[in-house]
Amino acid sequence: MAELPELEVTRTVLARELVGKKIKTVEVSTKNVIKRHKTKAQFTDLLAGRKIVKIERKGAYLVWQLDSPDVLVVENYRTMSVLLSLRRFG
Repeated sequence: MAELPELEVTRTVLARELVGKKIKTVEVSTKNVIKRHKTKAQFTDLLAGRKIVKIERKGAYLVWQLDSPDVLVVENYRTMSVLLSLRRFG
């Protein structure tokens, strides 16, 4: 696995704060941050109301396992946006 100690710290903090909690709302600022969905609404509908079961690190990605077959994959450079959003909307 790539040496990214700051990402492991981020994963640890996110896991401690978020595992077991439900995603209340999802905000997508621009379409290019979602890769596999045709619309923002399709993406946000899949996540809203889901419970976060586990957050793992896979290389330079954080993989959020949800209480559904879906997972949320967050790229390393986007994790700061997630952290800032948590503080803002927490």
